[in-house]
Amino acid sequence: MPEDSSVQPDEITLSKTDFLVYLDCPLHLWAAKHERLEITAPAPFQLRLMAQGREVEALAGPVVRDLAGEAELVDQPELVDGPFHARPDHLVRHADGRVDLVEVKSSSSPRKEHEYDLAFQALVGRAGLDVDKRYLVYVNKEYVRRGEIDPRGLFVVEDLTEPAAARRDEVLEQRALALAAVRQETPLGLRGCTDPDTCPCPALCHPDLPENPIYDLPRLGRKALELKAMGVTAIEDIPADFPLTDTQRAQVELIRRGEPQIDAVAIRGFLAGLKFPLYFLDYETVNPALPLFDGYHPYDLVVFQFSLHIVEEPGATPVHHEHLALDPVDPAPGLAAALAEALGPHGSVLVWNRSFEARSNRMLAEHAPEKAAFFADLDARLVDLMDVFRNGHYRHPGFRGSASLKKVLPVLAPGMSYETLRIGDGEAAMQAWWRLLMEDLDVGPRADLEEALLVYCAQDTAAMMAIWEVLAGF
Repeated sequence: MPEDSSVQPDEITLSKTDFLVYLDCPLHLWAAKHERLEITAPAPFQLRLMAQGREVEALAGPVVRDLAGEAELVDQPELVDGPFHARPDHLVRHADGRVDLVEVKSSSSPRKEHEYDLAFQALVGRAGLDVDKRYLVYVNKEYVRRGEIDPRGLFVVEDLTEPAAARRDEVLEQRALALAAVRQETPLGLRGCTDPDTCPCPALCHPDLPENPIYDLPRLGRKALELKAMGVTAIEDIPADFPLTDTQRAQVELIRRGEPQIDAVAIRGFLAGLKFPLYFLDYETVNPALPLFDGYHPYDLVVFQFSLHIVEEPGATPVHHEHLALDPVDPAPGLAAALAEALGPHGSVLVWNRSFEARSNRMLAEHAPEKAAFFADLDARLVDLMDVFRNGHYRHPGFRGSASLKKVLPVLAPGMSYETLRIGDGEAAMQAWWRLLMEDLDVGPRADLEEALLVYCAQDTAAMMAIWEVLAGF
């Protein structure tokens, strides 16, 4: 703990949120309690998700009141049990003294963490209350918006009393361990996370990372903790007998060799299957918990933008088309019409991550049914450029074990970069479009944000085109 801190270890308390952080990563919680976090402010997209959670909770009011019936409903009461405290979303107080706990979540199904959440609250509440039922109110993914959102259709109420009760002993033990952990004067022995890129305290979780950290191995997960416990943090130091998948082992060998592995025959075969004109297509989407427009379910994709680069024949100058929907109506019909006008009936349509773009096509076809045949044909013409890298035809140490566009591009086209863009990733694009749709921005900031969105989406298709040109050199 910093020397100037006035908080003594035995004064540190544990909230429900603290407990859930502990279950995910004890070291993150220790860092938060001891002012050792290096990232303390939520990113703009995280703030949007938090705001969405508040919007969902506000809409759940009628459902919660129905659940309470004639009983007294108390919103966000403070529950305390010594060093442990919790603030349920709602507490239902019956005439006979029994109380029910009600949590409202923006998720579309119950999760294990919700059981821990309610089990922790029940333990705290039982210090002074007769806690009976534990309810979860969550978003009904089968709901379809028609006009104003109907709260009673939007939500599902599920009784999690039994599964939460089954967690009681585990939570009782784990909350004691969590409290002991945060009251340690040093973080010695506490488990860190397995993702340096998103870690809020990398100096604690990932000190002195080597050039090729084990976290670059794809889908390593908790095996990273095993390796770290063995003192192994560099890919090249992983023992030969350590259990890895074939893909992970291939990455280890790539790093040990220190040079690219290129299957030129496979790449040429991939390219030979392409048919001109070539269309490089990218969508931008949002998937809000609360449906924005009629006909949408919670968490449905809303496609609001596309970028399309067209190469008519080898050596031709690319032609660019783009569309950004900004009116407060369902963007699907207008976007579908613009894309159908720009994209010809023949030629390969190259994308990065075919499954996502195909899902976007299905949503567009559903909400612009007059273009359903167009999107069915478009689906049949999709070619995933990422397959060259995902299937191992081109491996490079600089990709850092990833086949993502943003990892491949700097290696194959170092002159192109997302780092200088005002909007540099999909989350920022979602947040920008949301602001354009929902906020009353001045003319200047609005124009700047629109331009930044157009530049970002165009960068994606230009990047794919640049990578294709490199591959064509084989």
